[in-house]
Amino acid sequence: MSKTFTCLRCDRCCYFVCEQELPIVFPYEKRFLIEKARELGISGKISFKPYEVYRVNEGREYVVVAYKWIIRGYCPFYDKTSRACKIHQVKPLSCRMYPLILNVTHNAIHVSEACCWVRNNLNYILSSNPADVFQEEIKALLEAYILFINYINLIKDKYGDLEKVPPEHVKYSKLIDVDKL
Repeated sequence: MSKTFTCLRCDRCCYFVCEQELPIVFPYEKRFLIEKARELGISGKISFKPYEVYRVNEGREYVVVAYKWIIRGYCPFYDKTSRACKIHQVKPLSCRMYPLILNVTHNAIHVSEACCWVRNNLNYILSSNPADVFQEEIKALLEAYILFINYINLIKDKYGDLEKVPPEHVKYSKLIDVDKL
């Protein structure tokens, strides 16, 4: 009998303690989240910082491929009473793929053991085909990975050589979202 991932509503995917746990979002998702926060009256509770950034035009501009969504504690879209996401149907790819975590910097996929379902089923997961266990999550992960690769190729096509820049070295006055190229 095969099992597929089932959210237990444990809230571990919606509560953040350290920066390594924070979701990564694409520029279009960032803009969407800002709009949704404004609609829900929680604009002041949402912020982002550049995460995957490339220097272009001989260092005169920076293209942002992805942002780190800064969340301290519960996600502003998490409803503690219902233990559900207020934007579940339209949540970002990083949320849709959880408990799978895509690390594009290292070309790695991780399974979060913070998730109660994962912890309860770890032996099964380790002995099974991940595509069978995480059917919907893998679809979101592949969508994110393909989008990332397409964005990198878009930058290469437009500017030639890329230079990845650590986020702390980015000059914020020269940022361009990759999907605005």
